Amino acid sequence: MDFRGKDWLSSNATATTASSASAPPKESMRSCKKRVIHTTMPHFSETQLHSERCLLRPWRDTDAPRLTLIANTKAISWNTSYNFPYPFDLTAAHHAITANTTNAGTNIWQFAILQQDTIIGGCGATRGTDVQSHTATIGYWLGQDYWGQGIATEVLAVIVTYMQESTDIEQLTATGYGWNPASERVLSKNGFVKEGLRKGAVKKWGKTTDLWIYGRLLGASKATSSTAPQAATLASY
Repeated sequence: MDFRGKDWLSSNATATTASSASAPPKESMRSCKKRVIHTTMPHFSETQLHSERCLLRPWRDTDAPRLTLIANTKAISWNTSYNFPYPFDLTAAHHAITANTTNAGTNIWQFAILQQDTIIGGCGATRGTDVQSHTATIGYWLGQDYWGQGIATEVLAVIVTYMQESTDIEQLTATGYGWNPASERVLSKNGFVKEGLRKGAVKKWGKTTDLWIYGRLLGASKATSSTAPQAATLASY
């Protein structure tokens, strides 16, 4: 889940699942048993998705100060591309919100994650381009105080269901870094399959690690044949 213009939450932004020193009582750490999704609003900007503990809704301009407060940490940026900056100032926050509200509901589906009316992170997906326009890259991140509570797993389940039932996206891809195994577990719990590994493909702040790639098809009916068209020839391309 990169902070690359419009898809800053959609690639490598998977720093949400490390352990936290301030874990909540056990009753708030239970796994999501029921997912209720509300997608009946007339416009994407009014969409609201509900997990057991969280509300997901599109980003707003007024979210910038809170976004700066929770995103301005090297611990989160460590698991993202350099385009998710550190320090994360107010300018970066406004840029991110603008990027993730442009073409929202068509090519971008990005949400703020809230608990008790307080933003605690972000998640969502961005459509691919060209021959991959039927796919989307998905990502998620949480403020450090909310790590280690199963929230990322819970929220990702809601996003996957929303993408399957409310969009024309047929496949989801997520990437992450070798030093963040907790995020791999989040993806595995939500039906993503490890499809590839690029050895030594990530280098950040002087350290090198692997880049892993996970994918999930959205529904058996959307799966396509691996057989190439018989008429296609090398000369055609």
